[in-house]
Amino acid sequence: MEKRALAIIGAGGFGREAAEYARDINRVKPTWNRIGFIDDNSDLSGRIIEGVPVWGTTETIDEQIKEYLGIVLNDGDGNEYLIKRNDIDIVCAIGNPKIKKKAIYSFQHMGFRFVNVIHPTAYLGRNITLGHGIIIGPYSVITTNVRLENHVSINPQCGVGHDCIIGGYTSLYWNVNISGNVEIGKACELGTKSTILQGLSIGSECVVGANAVVTKSIPSNLVVVGVPAKPI
Repeated sequence: MEKRALAIIGAGGFGREAAEYARDINRVKPTWNRIGFIDDNSDLSGRIIEGVPVWGTTETIDEQIKEYLGIVLNDGDGNEYLIKRNDIDIVCAIGNPKIKKKAIYSFQHMGFRFVNVIHPTAYLGRNITLGHGIIIGPYSVITTNVRLENHVSINPQCGVGHDCIIGGYTSLYWNVNISGNVEIGKACELGTKSTILQGLSIGSECVVGANAVVTKSIPSNLVVVGVPAKPI
């Protein structure tokens, strides 16, 4: 197995879920021999969260990259070792698109390689175009001729129909259903169990509330809720 490490930005709930996805990927195809968190809560640095170590904050990682071109870790017995930047894959497990975008910007400038973390039970059909930094949770279905742009997050049990486009940094929370021929803009949040009917478009930086049913196209920068979904 190639000796690669996976750094997950964010040690919160979504980060811990992403770590579980990575472990499940390793069971099917050994991919990473180390998994760790990066989190800007400095109180977490050095802690072990559900079996996964917190390697540091954005600031401390940046300092190490500048000095060592890698991350300096402790093996738990007081011995330090270095993981070179080129041997580290990274993904951002933050749901809020604005916070996600800011975190990703910092690590892009450090020269890290963003990778996709796709749970083995997710179904991806033919002609799927994937950017990088994508997370797809268990039992989600992406059918055919779908484009997912960079840093899209799809939680468990979501459905994305044929000929859809999901813009960069957008987050789909649990059980979102998107019908065919839908275009979602960049940096949107689609709440749990929301539904988008076929052939519609949603502009960038929109929020669709939980359980909402979108029956008409929505311009950018709106928050919509209800059945049918209406702006608030």
